[in-house]
Amino acid sequence: MRKVSFSLVMLLLLLVPLSCGGGGGGGGSSELIPLSTSNLRIYEANDAWNYTVSGTLTFPGEPALSITGTVERQIMSSLVQSPISFDFCLDMRTNINLSVQGGGSIVASSNDYFLQDIYGGVYDFGSYSTDTGQIWINDPAAGYVLSMESPIAVGQANSYNATYNDGTAQEYMYSVVAIENVSTGLGTFEAYKVTGSMTVDYISGYSAVVSVTAWVVPEIGVSVKVEESASYYYLGELQYTLNDTATLSSTNVAY
Repeated sequence: MRKVSFSLVMLLLLLVPLSCGGGGGGGGSSELIPLSTSNLRIYEANDAWNYTVSGTLTFPGEPALSITGTVERQIMSSLVQSPISFDFCLDMRTNINLSVQGGGSIVASSNDYFLQDIYGGVYDFGSYSTDTGQIWINDPAAGYVLSMESPIAVGQANSYNATYNDGTAQEYMYSVVAIENVSTGLGTFEAYKVTGSMTVDYISGYSAVVSVTAWVVPEIGVSVKVEESASYYYLGELQYTLNDTATLSSTNVAY
């Protein structure tokens, strides 16, 4: 199978940072689990969330290939210092394991470095992937951007432009459009529906355009369901498109 960029796979499933078990309540109950707060969870070391993923991978002019697999996310116990702002950041590790129709696979990992304010708002500082290595925001000069406001409210919107110290440029925007009920393997949650988009330009000539719809449950700290589409280009020519749905299947976070 042709090479699929780990950086793009990281964008999928992770665009909303608010994207074994048993620790949470619910346990697949058919009863509605209502929102209990609009403030995002303040993350703790070893918080973990597991997703099941299905979707398609399509190369230009070829039939779509089905993909299935899992995504695991965890807050690591060690902090990572930004060389730009010198803040010590939380480290969220993501492991992706996808099987591709025809025998291929996508196995990747990444780290996102961020901090939260007292209300749970998320500020991104940097990230790591096998494609880019460890990179840090250096524009804005403060070394970070607000990526998710808290408390969350319908009608809320945010956007930013950021440049990393390797030259990667990123544009991001999202809107909180509704409160909806969404079904998962852990039960049916009342959640904030968030729509967003991201464009990333890498200095290598590659670029990615991503759109996402996510259903966020603040007390769990992540999206309980994410629907995404990403197109990956090289020098303006489409390389492939990846569409997926990720649904929370287990977590050790009580809710």
